[in-house]
Amino acid sequence: MAARRDLALVIGTASIVGMTISLSLPLLSLVLERHGFGAGAIGLNAMASGLGIFLVAPVMGGLLRRLGPRPAAAAGMVVAALATLALPLEVALLPWFLLRLVMSAGTAIVFVVSEAAINALVEDERRGRTLGVYATVFSIGYAVGPLLVAATGSAGYLPFLVTAFLFAAGLPPLLAARGLDRALGGDGPRPGIAAFLGILKRAPLPLFAIFCFGVVETSHFALFPLYGLAAGYREETVGLMLAVWITGNILLQYPVGWLADRLPRLLVLALLAALAAASLFALPALIGDRRLIWPLLLVMGGATGAVYTLSLVLVGQRFSGFELALANTAFVMMIEAGMLAGPAAIGLAMNGFGPEGLPVVAGLVLAFLAAAAAAAGMRSPRAA
Repeated sequence: MAARRDLALVIGTASIVGMTISLSLPLLSLVLERHGFGAGAIGLNAMASGLGIFLVAPVMGGLLRRLGPRPAAAAGMVVAALATLALPLEVALLPWFLLRLVMSAGTAIVFVVSEAAINALVEDERRGRTLGVYATVFSIGYAVGPLLVAATGSAGYLPFLVTAFLFAAGLPPLLAARGLDRALGGDGPRPGIAAFLGILKRAPLPLFAIFCFGVVETSHFALFPLYGLAAGYREETVGLMLAVWITGNILLQYPVGWLADRLPRLLVLALLAALAAASLFALPALIGDRRLIWPLLLVMGGATGAVYTLSLVLVGQRFSGFELALANTAFVMMIEAGMLAGPAAIGLAMNGFGPEGLPVVAGLVLAFLAAAAAAAGMRSPRAA
């Protein structure tokens, strides 16, 4: 009973922090644009939001050992809140890059601890469904963030105060989850490069899968608006298309988790990655169909989001205790690496081959993942 209570508290904390991220990304871009900065400068500045994990990864293990998981995550939230409050003091590229780097580092600690804790607190036979619930709740929170920007506007201190308040709101449930420290305790390898390489060797497929997810999801959000506009849709319709994509992500995660608790998990990953790839390959043919494009986007969003959930499930079944926290550090590093590499690589493909570079390259990434997951499942059916 206590473990389920702690699970609910940690899921709540992670979802609140996800809301702050989806609030801050459009907010900061709007503020910079209003102060006269161009799209290139805004995009480069936004890169800081994905670099924080690389800043804290070398010290993550030592930080968790010395402070404990709950205090470390709480410190990350406080640091992120303070950096948020400092942003409106001076709107300039270099100070904002540094402050966003600090914000990103703070939130990275929270995600490493919270996702590792969720995996550590749940029984393996319920892991898929529990992480499906987490992914659903997190996606709902992530969808709420942009709505808060619409409600507060981007001018003045109010949106920054709201963001800092959300960070603070995540502290009580985090600190109340007393079983978290015990779940992520115990012996483990000494943190460092050797530990990271050992984790990569033991779980190459889940880490590759989450890298692929980072590539495809971020590229979709960054570049699909350009694809939709090139196909002749208005901006309002393109925004609605993204909302349908997110809705598919929200709706499909629990059913996918249910399947992962009943079928070989690598098989489920292979099937969902193949479904996501197929939907992307179908996009050029159906983008002009005003009826079929909507269910296609719903399936595409759900199947792509399932790659995240299933990757987290596979990491959780391979590691435990303190080692799970280190594994989740590698997990977050890989997704951020994918988020940094994806839009740049697929953007170049779109420059070279036109708008169809988006669905073709993203589809090939997921098709390769599907083949790798199927091959791994056939080689090691018990590990699946």
